[in-house]
Amino acid sequence: MRFPAALLVLACCACSHGAPSAEREARPVETGARRYDLVPRGYDPNGFSLDPEFGWWFNRHSRCGGADQDADPSTCSWRFEEGAIPEGACNSRPLDPDLSDHWSTWLFGITCSDSPLLYTGHLNWGDAYHGAVTYGGTLSWQEYASNDHDLNFYFEPDRGPSPGFAIGVEIDQRDVAGFHAPWFVRLNTEVLIGGKQAPAAWVGRRKAVVTGLLGIDAEHMSARSLNVELHPVFAMAVQTRATGKNEVWTVFARDGGNEGFCSHQSREHAVEWPDRKYRADLPLDCEPDETPVPANLCSDRGGASASVTIDPRRAAALLTIGVPEGATVEGEVHIRCKRPRTRAAPEEGKAPAGMPLDRRFLGTQEEGEDVQQKIARICASDPEGCRRAAASEFGNGPCLQVPVGFRVGEVPRRAPASATCTALPPPFNPPAEIAPLAAPRSLPAAAKAAAPTEREAARRPPAHSKLCADPKDQTTSRICAVLRPGR
Repeated sequence: MRFPAALLVLACCACSHGAPSAEREARPVETGARRYDLVPRGYDPNGFSLDPEFGWWFNRHSRCGGADQDADPSTCSWRFEEGAIPEGACNSRPLDPDLSDHWSTWLFGITCSDSPLLYTGHLNWGDAYHGAVTYGGTLSWQEYASNDHDLNFYFEPDRGPSPGFAIGVEIDQRDVAGFHAPWFVRLNTEVLIGGKQAPAAWVGRRKAVVTGLLGIDAEHMSARSLNVELHPVFAMAVQTRATGKNEVWTVFARDGGNEGFCSHQSREHAVEWPDRKYRADLPLDCEPDETPVPANLCSDRGGASASVTIDPRRAAALLTIGVPEGATVEGEVHIRCKRPRTRAAPEEGKAPAGMPLDRRFLGTQEEGEDVQQKIARICASDPEGCRRAAASEFGNGPCLQVPVGFRVGEVPRRAPASATCTALPPPFNPPAEIAPLAAPRSLPAAAKAAAPTEREAARRPPAHSKLCADPKDQTTSRICAVLRPGR
């Protein structure tokens, strides 16, 4: 069903809103939250909303009398700018639209136009939530989308926006093609050689903590089912090994990324890490030893740093990564264990029982879908040579070794957010020791998008560019022929 308020899309590209105020107090409301406000359940170590829930679900389980408890998005209108809240708006804080600027969308309407709500791209809980939220849960493989190079993961939050609600996690494969972390090297190789579904067994089901821009991908939603995703992902920590004697966490952190084909493709969404440091609570499955942990972290720019704090009493670890502007830091952190804890890690090697995400284009014919088929034919005649070429294709980006500090100390528990039907918690609440360094952005997102300046110019070239500049053998030459250039 198409609703009249959807016509706001005609004006949403012109909407702008300034940077949020440094809000520290609970915000009074009349009765509960708006239907699709995000209500934090707590805050991650950076101050971002942790495991936020939809307003309608908060109103329902909190029994907020007279508040909106309807989950149907088809009767919503959406607020995109500061000022008066439109009648019937499902959000009190402005959403940030990022719609397709591809000529095939605005000229002919033949791409990114599948949404029954007329939105040709993304609606994001952006600057109003300081640009990011964090969820903890279980990560598994969904598909590689060859038309826009996205690695699509299926994410089951431990505490999702509403009961049983799954979230998509999308990462541009070109952004991770040069990673050195063995888990990502193998993932990229599986995609290149095996195709869209090949990484499923390798990814399995793994514990993860993901921080990213939460938004609605309107291209793949239905009238009554939101397709919510974390895209771009700014940081992710994945438990890639848990033996009881040690745990390995594969991590990456950065401060910007875009939303792919159905968006303003030159627009980079940026996040401001408080004091330029990403912090993550690692949910360990063992009691950690007090000996220093080995770590192998790479940065593509100088100035990165990292530290790990081990709390044996609480059986917790806090990872802190200093992320220079425009840099990506990635690699592995190893935790030595005294003994396993009773909490079991997610079972590996099996896909989740169901995939309720409404993503109608996945699994169908897409532009460039035959790329993997071509590679498969090439590799069929020389599997070992193909694998060597693939291995050299990935993990060959710049690697500036990141120094990693280690200490044994207290890792504070994250207190739940205090929320009532008459007072909602702020969307961003950094710890006291970093609060002075967590000022809002100096420029609204629209201004940054219009002036990419040196960050856009300094974006690293795709990892395969050096390999493909002078292919050494026929297999490499053929693989390079079907690899599209990165942005």
